[in-house]
Amino acid sequence: MATSTVDSWSACNDLSTLFVRNLPRHVTTQKLEEVFSAVGSLRKCFVVTEKGDKTVSKGYAYVTFLSKTDAQNAIDNVKSIDGAPINLKFATSKKVDGETNNIREKYPKRGKNARLIIRNLSFKATEVDIKKMFSKYGKITEVSIPKKKDGKMYGFCFVQFFEMSSANTALAEMNSKKILGRPVAVDWALPKDKFLTLTNKLAKPKEDENTELKRKTLFIRNLTFDTTKEDLAAAFKEFGKIHYAVICMDPDTEHSKGTAFVKFDAQKNAEACLQKANDESEDGGIVLDGKKVTVCLAMSREEIIQKRDDAHKKEAKDSRNLYLAREGLIRPGTAAAEGVSAADMNKRGKLETWKGQMLKNLNIFIANNRLCVRNLPLTMTDDSLRAIYEKAAGADAQIREARVIRNRAQIGTKSLGESKGYGFVTFATHEQALKALRHTNNNPNIFSKNQRPIVEFSLEKKGAINAKLKRLEQSRKKLNTPRDPAAPKNVKHSKKIKNTAVNQNVIKEEIYMGAKGRPGSKRILPARRGKVKLGKVKNMGKAKNTRKEKNTVKKSKKLK
Repeated sequence: MATSTVDSWSACNDLSTLFVRNLPRHVTTQKLEEVFSAVGSLRKCFVVTEKGDKTVSKGYAYVTFLSKTDAQNAIDNVKSIDGAPINLKFATSKKVDGETNNIREKYPKRGKNARLIIRNLSFKATEVDIKKMFSKYGKITEVSIPKKKDGKMYGFCFVQFFEMSSANTALAEMNSKKILGRPVAVDWALPKDKFLTLTNKLAKPKEDENTELKRKTLFIRNLTFDTTKEDLAAAFKEFGKIHYAVICMDPDTEHSKGTAFVKFDAQKNAEACLQKANDESEDGGIVLDGKKVTVCLAMSREEIIQKRDDAHKKEAKDSRNLYLAREGLIRPGTAAAEGVSAADMNKRGKLETWKGQMLKNLNIFIANNRLCVRNLPLTMTDDSLRAIYEKAAGADAQIREARVIRNRAQIGTKSLGESKGYGFVTFATHEQALKALRHTNNNPNIFSKNQRPIVEFSLEKKGAINAKLKRLEQSRKKLNTPRDPAAPKNVKHSKKIKNTAVNQNVIKEEIYMGAKGRPGSKRILPARRGKVKLGKVKNMGKAKNTRKEKNTVKKSKKLK
């Protein structure tokens, strides 16, 4: 209401505010704005409503224009609204008990009331920039930009004008305008003494009063942002005498947080209020401004700090590295998705769905140093894949594995097997893998603009990893077994040792490759119709034929 009064006073002095009488009761502020904006530039207009019910009009309103010419034009041209005749005249001061109730007495022309707060301010803005934008509306006595302890800005500032009319004009003209490319919100600033009064009421009480204060003081949540302390006090006064009722205000925006404190003079009154608020029956609870509020005993500052510290200590540890599931995610409609082909976006969507289903299994985790690279060209080789990621991760990076996954059915033929379009790259550290992922994922310069790498951290199964580690440990024990001194030193034996050493190097890489075969084993192509199934060879010798393979051989002989 203070803002409306100030606007009316300023406009009256410029003869640009009209008093509208005989207004139909159904006319709203929005309708009023539609009618009068057609005849001139509006600064503000509002319908005066009943104090207890904001939806009920009193039958009159105020309309403020930016100039006296527009106001006179409205008087000459607007004669009715919705067919009902209205009466327009310039607004003047009122007389109460024979004396002029001049609005200047409440809002003097000069002083702290001509103070504006500018929110959503650019962090690059300086006092010079602010003065340059606002000085054209009148004399400025002060520009204050609050800053944090580290010197960074909060994102708002205060502008003190010398005259109230200058501040009022600046508010109307600069609200929603851009300063350094950022639209700002301009409003009247809350006086400092009022802010300090509210702050002091919420100050920390003495130690010996903490227990008594907790029993008498209640904390209220779920308040509407329009609820005032008068409304709050009136709603809780039915339970007993109230010592104070305070709305919690944001120190930066100076708006309500939707919470409040109410302190009763007696503990029994506070308990009665709690009992009513916790009543879950149909008629139970406390409703304020159309919303059911939540009431509980207030906590001391020490308890709040302790509770906050305990919450940080109880944070669950991410032993499965689930936070890495979002690394490299490309959302449709974002800047990263620009230029990505529809086929690639479709692949990414399916992969995210598949990943979500797989991670429901608690035995599956995300490896923090192993990357899965998809959407590879079919001509990609292991060496070329390694070269790409050596360049991406830097010269100091150590790549333990770079492998393109190929069709098993073709392994053992003249070719290496057709590529399946994806592969794995394992690094020595997580930092190296993360750097390589962020450099190559969705990079149009790696393959082509229409076929970009889809890179993510690899999903691994705990059981499979543990089994590989166990097999590796067994193989190491066998390889590290000392040779019998009585054994003959022939050429065949030395060659066998040499081959074993090569297999040992392969075993070290197999751990990171995620292969299903046992280290040191070879695969063969069994004689079988249909899909070829890979078998295992024991002791580097000839594989034994299975029952199905023997039957296949017999049938082939009969056909011959």
